Amino acid sequence: MSSFSAPSIEPKSAWIVASVSLGIMAFSFGAESSWRIAALLLLSGSGMETGGWLAGILYDYFGYYAPAFAIGVTANLLNFAMIATLVIRQNHVTLRAQ
Repeated sequence: MSSFSAPSIEPKSAWIVASVSLGIMAFSFGAESSWRIAALLLLSGSGMETGGWLAGILYDYFGYYAPAFAIGVTANLLNFAMIATLVIRQNHVTLRAQ
């Protein structure tokens, strides 16, 4: 018997990815949405898998999950900062064009 087990996506993550996929389909054209949904699924799945793997590595190294949690919070804050910067730039450019 193999010791390999298939990775599973938590139900909350699955709902978020499905909701974003529906949003992409609603707000983009057919040819555009096909590659955008594929990229979303690839990158979100890769991020979830990498996060779980990294948390396990950090737990093996430190013996508790606090460093992994801190790195996760830092990564989310960095993502939020990047998205906020893009939204501010988009609003700034839109206001300048008017």
